Amino acid sequence: MISELLRELIAAHRLARDPRFEAVLADCGMPAHRCPIWGLATVTIDERFYEPQPLGSGRIAAIAPVFEDAALVDLTATPLDTLEVRTRRGDGQIMGAEAIDLAREFDRPLRVFANGWSWLRNDRAGIVVLDWSVVRHRLHDLPGLLCENTAVARSVSQAFERPLVIPPIYVAKPKEPRHVA
Repeated sequence: MISELLRELIAAHRLARDPRFEAVLADCGMPAHRCPIWGLATVTIDERFYEPQPLGSGRIAAIAPVFEDAALVDLTATPLDTLEVRTRRGDGQIMGAEAIDLAREFDRPLRVFANGWSWLRNDRAGIVVLDWSVVRHRLHDLPGLLCENTAVARSVSQAFERPLVIPPIYVAKPKEPRHVA
């Protein structure tokens, strides 16, 4: 059975190949057939999420998948007019997470992009951070981070500077020995 997220991604993928959007994509420096699976949709966004809208209403956005351990866990929308990345469900942490392992394996800096459009235009050769709370844990041991611009570099730096919240730590009392007889 096909998942709701995959069905939505396939519909967006088809729309990106529609000739009506060739000029829009060309203006963005994005040939329609460049990346394997991504698409276009009209959406509305709020502070965290996006919601698909019927064609002709909403804002045009790039729709890109978020995979974790080879499973599709979320989708992102990056509206062309604002470039603000939003997730569909809030389950995605990093777009392009597989690039983290490649950077480690080949001992090279990891590229960090600002949004879905720039990530797609650069052949998905890096990541887009969706949840800044995971940065220090997922990226701390890399040989370097090559940020797309100073705003991204500032966000990465701030993510590493956030204090680590440590839960209360308790020591269990030893159990009294019992005489069994």
